[in-house]
Amino acid sequence: MIIKSGKGNKEDLASYVTGGILYDDGSVESFEDIDKKKKKIKGQKNYGDIDTDKIIETEKTFSGMAKLETPPYSMLSLTKLPLVNTFHNKCIAIKAADVVGKGYRIELIEGYSKDDSQLKRLQEFVEQAPEAGRTFGQIISNWVIDRLTTGNGALEIARDIKRMPVLLAHIPFYTLRPHEDGKRWCHIVGSEKVWFKRFGVEQNFNKRTGEEQSGFDRDSSAHGLILLQRYTSLSSYYGIPEIISAVSAIMGHKFAADYNLQFFQNNAIPRYAIIVRGGKLTTELKSKIKNYFTREIKGNAHSTLFFEIPATEIGMPSIEIEFKELDVREKESSFKLYNRDLIQEILVANGVPPYKIGIAIQGSLGGNLGEELIENYANTEIEPLQTEAEDLFYLVTKEIAPNYILRWNDLDIKNEEKLCKINTEYVGKSIMSLNEAREMIGLSNVGDAGDKLYIFTNMGAIEVATVPVKDKSGKRINRLYNDKIKEFKKELEEYEKHK
Repeated sequence: MIIKSGKGNKEDLASYVTGGILYDDGSVESFEDIDKKKKKIKGQKNYGDIDTDKIIETEKTFSGMAKLETPPYSMLSLTKLPLVNTFHNKCIAIKAADVVGKGYRIELIEGYSKDDSQLKRLQEFVEQAPEAGRTFGQIISNWVIDRLTTGNGALEIARDIKRMPVLLAHIPFYTLRPHEDGKRWCHIVGSEKVWFKRFGVEQNFNKRTGEEQSGFDRDSSAHGLILLQRYTSLSSYYGIPEIISAVSAIMGHKFAADYNLQFFQNNAIPRYAIIVRGGKLTTELKSKIKNYFTREIKGNAHSTLFFEIPATEIGMPSIEIEFKELDVREKESSFKLYNRDLIQEILVANGVPPYKIGIAIQGSLGGNLGEELIENYANTEIEPLQTEAEDLFYLVTKEIAPNYILRWNDLDIKNEEKLCKINTEYVGKSIMSLNEAREMIGLSNVGDAGDKLYIFTNMGAIEVATVPVKDKSGKRINRLYNDKIKEFKKELEEYEKHK
């Protein structure tokens, strides 16, 4: 729809173009107002900007120190990635739990004889060595989480006066930088600086200055550092995480979310773009448009929109107002496809099958695909990292108990296969909603959309019903259980009456 006024050169109109957005609620916002709002928001921190003063200070301190090797990728940026992407964060948490979260066992190494005193020393180390306020499981889990997040995980090992390992602590990797000799590592948090040495290095270094010193001293010698790293040919000092190839997917997913957040920040859906050529979208004009779309059009959908546009002066361009309809649905559909591809890329990079985070991919239900995904996940992602972590930790414990090795319990593939089959069958055949399937394997629900039942076809998922299973607080409940409780209470009341 175009409204014109007066006469003028078309060439002149280009330099007199303005306008705004008309939303479904009838409100009108000029492009100038939108631009001002964007500039105002630009100076503020968004939900993805999580730089704290201490982290920034640490980064600046490292950059000012000589002979420290710079990582191939920003460790701080890699550390922040899980905080801006739900799927990457969940992949890391699930993999860490599958690697070291199933508990541990102490095994006698093949070819070695039993030794009760060694076994007791190893058990005591596991129980007593963790730093104050931390459990053994928490420290090891943090070690693996750092490895999956940045490609590098670090454990601090301190010794007693007899040079035996007595303390186990986790060091956040973004606070570490290696010396160019590869033997020393500098640890900085804010303005505090401490030096470590790679575990197994014979030389002794002063933990305050980093300088080499003669002999071991419990109070002044640098503690050891056990490094769990994923190799890269880009560096002899650092590893890189699996997600590095999908960083663009994470950022694309974040930018898409940011765009939608801005797009709908007024809780209104854009219906028309208003383009004004040769004039301005004045307050009076915005008021007339809003009045028409909120009042007049409700009484008569075919009513005419009338504007009194002032005549232009001789030689000035004509005033032209155009209403251009915006197809939001087409853009929303494109975003869904785009986001789906990004999520799949993030999962592939992390090596985590969709079912592990409660996603049912259409066309992936039934057959042996679930079993193959589980077996591949266990064999290529979990077991190699478990073995590497076990071997590195043995470098420490062999000084205490050389005949024994601590191993983390394996992922129960059979149980995983069973859960995967049950959940995919139930979700695929509309017996169970996605939220119910997720809660069965200990994952949080995904909101109201996860309460819907679908039929999966080659053309996509078709919604067939919604499962209204929530109490007043919004918590999901078991209807069968609730009905049984009500039935029991009713029988109890009847019993009390006739007692």
